Amino acid sequence: MNPLPSPHEVGSITALMLGEIGDLIVTTPTLAALRRRYPQARLRVVIRQAMAQLLRANDDVDELLLYDSRSRFTKAAFLAKLALRRTDLWVDLHTPTFNTWNTNDEVFRRNRLFMRAAHPRFQLAFEMAPLRGRLSHPVAVPDEATLKAENIVDTTLRLVAPTDAGPGGRAKRLGISEADRAWAREALHAAGLEGRRCIGLFFGAKQSAKVWPLAQVQSLCRALPDRFADADFLLIGGPHEAEAVRALVASLAPAIRPRFHDLTATGGLGRSAALIERCAAMVATDSGPMHMADALGVPLVALMSAHNHAGVWHPLRAVQVLRKDVPCSPCLSADCRQGQACMSAIEPAEVLAALEQAA
Repeated sequence: MNPLPSPHEVGSITALMLGEIGDLIVTTPTLAALRRRYPQARLRVVIRQAMAQLLRANDDVDELLLYDSRSRFTKAAFLAKLALRRTDLWVDLHTPTFNTWNTNDEVFRRNRLFMRAAHPRFQLAFEMAPLRGRLSHPVAVPDEATLKAENIVDTTLRLVAPTDAGPGGRAKRLGISEADRAWAREALHAAGLEGRRCIGLFFGAKQSAKVWPLAQVQSLCRALPDRFADADFLLIGGPHEAEAVRALVASLAPAIRPRFHDLTATGGLGRSAALIERCAAMVATDSGPMHMADALGVPLVALMSAHNHAGVWHPLRAVQVLRKDVPCSPCLSADCRQGQACMSAIEPAEVLAALEQAA
């Protein structure tokens, strides 16, 4: 890798990340490393509109450029807007790790179009085939053994060199606005939870291979009130999880149902983050909320699917990880075709024991 441009050569940076919640949060240590290396530069991040609240209160970021992919017109309008922004250094934050949604070549071909539209003076990215020969500062793709073992945070930090991480520099970052914190305080007060110990729960995922089966979820929820007599339980999520959470709460015995509070579809990721921040601990599948809790330092029990290689997407901080290898793992599939064998193998009793240690 060529030495990165010096600070006096870089007055503006555009960093690209068009992934989901977790994809974006794991890049925040690299954004912090860019800020340390280029303290005077204007750091702009290109993200999807739905992710905006995750970075609006991030002190490392000066500007968000929101990508609207609803139509050809909105895509073309975005590319025109990108072309009007001055960009000295382009940074593609996407990594060459194992992709369970689509192929890496598809991702980097799309990213090449964005990079061309920005007309940057310098281009920094992993040297994937669609970008080969087009980068002023290509980063070598780690070998397969490294990619199988390395946490995604460390892989992304290779873009600016691991030495730039600094003490604690691997920690994910998630800023929360005062407005969202105020909303969370009000929501908990309205639910009669002010001063109560709260434990966050999230069992969903957009990829079905990472969902914990309903029977196990129900068994855990039935046991939680007795094991944690001083706590209430916040069911956290977005519109995608709302229907399943309503059905889960309705399935619980009337005696314990009031201890479980449906706080899905609260009005944005910022509000969800503010709720997670107020939890004494959290149980979550491999998901955006898991990475949010990890970034906020909330004690965490992570229920990890074995569809990917162990450790790649694991949380970094105060955590108990439950993961079961099965004969078909890692399948690298978003949708399980084996009856969710790895997730079904995680027993509610194990989760209870891990939560007692975490909380």
